[in-house]
Formats: sequence, C-alpha cells, structure tokens
Amino acid sequence: MTILLSASGPAVTVTVVDRGSGMTAAFLRDELFRPFASSKDGGFGIGAFEARQLAEAMGGTVSVESAPGEGTRFAVTFPAAQTMELAA
Repeated sequence: MTILLSASGPAVTVTVVDRGSGMTAAFLRDELFRPFASSKDGGFGIGAFEARQLAEAMGGTVSVESAPGEGTRFAVTFPAAQTMELAA
C-alpha cells in the first residue's frame, strides 16, 4: 500500500493506492458507496460509504479508480485550511 499527499491551490488530497484484487467497473458504479455491499468475503461494506459521507460533510470528495487484478486508487480531496489555530 502507498499513501500519497499533495496540495494544489485551495485543495489537499490524500491518495491511497493498493495492488490488491481490484474491483470491477460495475461494482464501482453500482455498489461501492452503498452501505452493506462488499467485494470482500466477510466484509461489512460500510467503509467506503462512511468515508465518502465524512469527506462530503467536510466539503471534500472521494474518487476511486480500480481494475480487477490491478488494484485500487482512492483519492480523498479536502479544502485546504485557510488558517491554523494553535491548541491550548
């Protein structure tokens, strides 16, 4: 697994890449972000759904690219913070 961080203009992106079994285009289109749909044996199918819900609640997006036998790339993009507050 590889984790990449990048910034472009007003956005920050965290990308996670794996070389696992990958997912079909049909699964990405019809099932991935639905709760309780999983491509893994014993999977609960709530991780991608919850990740997208949280990212969108923070003004961000989740995108995914995948192919069977090649792995998957998830990119989570958030608005960059405009100011930094110090914790007390």
